[in-house]
Amino acid sequence: MLNLKRRDFTPSTISGVNAPAPRNASMAEWNREVVNWNADLLLSYSKKIKDHSFDAMLGYTAQEENYDQLYGTGSKFPNNEIRIFQNAESISMQSEKYSWSLLAYFARLNYSFQDKYLLSASFRREGSSRFGVNNKWGNFPSVSAGWRISEEPFMPDLSWLSNLKLRASYGITGNNAIGNYPSLSGMNSANYILGGSYAPGVVIGSFANSQLGWEKSDALDVGLDLSLFNNQFVVTAEFYNKITNSMLLSKEIPIISGFSSTFTNVGKVRNRGLELAFDYKKSVTKDLNLRGNFNIAFNKNEVLEIRGENDYIENFNFYNIYNRTVVGKPIGMLYGYKCLGIFQSEEEIANSPKQEGAIPGVYKYWDANGDGEITYDRQDMVEIGNPHPKFIWALTVGGNYKNFDFNVLFTGAQNYDLMRNIETTTLNMDGVFNVLADAKNRWRSMENPGNGVIPTTNTWKWEREVSSRYVYDASHAWLKKSIYRIYSS
Repeated sequence: MLNLKRRDFTPSTISGVNAPAPRNASMAEWNREVVNWNADLLLSYSKKIKDHSFDAMLGYTAQEENYDQLYGTGSKFPNNEIRIFQNAESISMQSEKYSWSLLAYFARLNYSFQDKYLLSASFRREGSSRFGVNNKWGNFPSVSAGWRISEEPFMPDLSWLSNLKLRASYGITGNNAIGNYPSLSGMNSANYILGGSYAPGVVIGSFANSQLGWEKSDALDVGLDLSLFNNQFVVTAEFYNKITNSMLLSKEIPIISGFSSTFTNVGKVRNRGLELAFDYKKSVTKDLNLRGNFNIAFNKNEVLEIRGENDYIENFNFYNIYNRTVVGKPIGMLYGYKCLGIFQSEEEIANSPKQEGAIPGVYKYWDANGDGEITYDRQDMVEIGNPHPKFIWALTVGGNYKNFDFNVLFTGAQNYDLMRNIETTTLNMDGVFNVLADAKNRWRSMENPGNGVIPTTNTWKWEREVSSRYVYDASHAWLKKSIYRIYSS
């Protein structure tokens, strides 16, 4: 439970942005209450019969959250002493309420034989208030198995082998993180003046979808655990294949409906990869212990389906980051103009595809569709970067000596791109922004072309558009060191 009460009063003696004192005093006040409760009921049973071990569980869980907020502002107070809304000349009040709930029933059964053969199965049926009236419930089964190969009689007695285990699992999980009430028709204010009088009213603000349901992910995992030298060295390898179906996305609908889009279940995405981890720990002396860990993960993301094989989803901004999701590619690829360099002369401009308004010193773009003209639309925009790392990694080296403990952490990601959109303003000198020091290397003339990266100051056209010029290799390694003392009792 959360109770928040906040009041901000700005007296007339304090200056604001472009508003020097004295000015009108103002006040804002929030009153917020959030109540989140949950109930869990569990029934468990375990039994061992010779080499067979069983344990079972039945469960019920319920959760609900209620949010209630009242927000008020007041301005034009006659003085700075009486700080209540009734003393303000202008008062504005707003309120906000929402609630959501989850209800689930689940069962789980674990079985092992001689602690060598392991099997687990579970089933969960869950309902969410966020989905359509006809599709609130989802079924989520899972099963896993393990085999301790090192316990088999046919395995040789190896002093250096502590454990060898093969495991696999398959399961379905659900996602309902779409906010509240997306399946319902929301109402918006629509006020009118009728007969010279104010007439408050409302209109439908969103398109309902009674079939909106769970986003589901099917995941297959196969792993191998290997422990050596009395568990001093542990190796873990895991392959996974995860397919997300019925993704919760906004879909365009015919405008004749009165709306342009609605939330629905569309699309399919696959994530497939390999994760490796290596752990080491050793007691060198009574007072000195060393440890280390290295892990690396490879992941390939691919869109298998959106709303049809030839469809796509985009987040478009002509002067900002442009992401496009296309079937057969990873989610959110970077799109824009492909930059070929900087125009050096009027002759080069005349011998290139038309870029209306281009002058020497601006960026030269690729004519992607081959129509002889670079236009201010998306016809000449192409894929210019991949924001997904080929692999990520981390290395930790640490230990403790008596009352001191230390850790050194390295992390990194390789072979991915980012767009430094901030450079469209900090390296574009039209007189309204501070600029980076590298701006001194801008294009000035054919005789002084700068570093060939930063354009002229004579215009902004054909310089700020989203393009490969602002895409960088984001591969990196980061070092974080932590040393601290442990106080013994």
